[in-house]
Amino acid sequence: GPKDILGQLDRRGYVALLKSLGAKVLLDKMHIALPSTKDLENVLDTDHNRSISLEELQEGLMRLRGSRVNLIGLDLQCRLFRNFWSATAAMWQAESSSKTASRRATQRLSDRIDGMEINAINELEAEPNFRREQQLSELQGVFDHLDKLRESLEALNSLNQQCQCQEEMSPLSP
Repeated sequence: GPKDILGQLDRRGYVALLKSLGAKVLLDKMHIALPSTKDLENVLDTDHNRSISLEELQEGLMRLRGSRVNLIGLDLQCRLFRNFWSATAAMWQAESSSKTASRRATQRLSDRIDGMEINAINELEAEPNFRREQQLSELQGVFDHLDKLRESLEALNSLNQQCQCQEEMSPLSP
């Protein structure tokens, strides 16, 4: 079966071993009922590092030992576990999607600000020299607003960077 760096079976290897006919006979004699393969992986790999230590295997088998009622309770725990991680994965996906949308919107806003400034400069350059001074004073308000939009955009980018740094330090990051 698949092995990790230390030569021990990874979690799929342990599951395959436990699902073998010889192991099933032994487990039945010990009154250990196995849940589905995915649930078994989750029951055994309690730290969810995709590897099962000998201690995790022992503790997992002890949790599986018992009556049919215990197996039903374990099944409920496994369903809760699956639902929790499924919801967590969906939240991470939604967060990632919203970050991507935010980055794209920020870039579009930056492009629009640049475009408006270029258009204003082009309009100014198209004016005859004697009208440029008057046109410049009329467009000064537009340039001031564009500068404020750029400041807001820079503040938004700074906030996004701060959030990203916080996420990288978070123990819950995927």
